[in-house]
Amino acid sequence: MTVVNDLQDYWTLVSAHRRRGDEQALDCLFLMADEASREGQLAALYVAANGPEETDVAGG
Repeated sequence: MTVVNDLQDYWTLVSAHRRRGDEQALDCLFLMADEASREGQLAALYVAANGPEETDVAGG
C-alpha cells in the first residue's frame, strides 16, 4: 500500500471514531499502532489519547 493510502486509511478511521464513536475504527487504529510507519506512530498516539485507560500501545 502506498503512503497516501495509509494516511487516508488513518484519517478515515479517526474520522469514524470521532464522528460516530465507531469502536471498530478504534480497534483498527489499535492494530495499525503496531506498524513501524508514520501512520503507526500517529495511530499509537491517537489510541493512547482516546482509547480505554488500560490500553498499553507501547507494549511495556
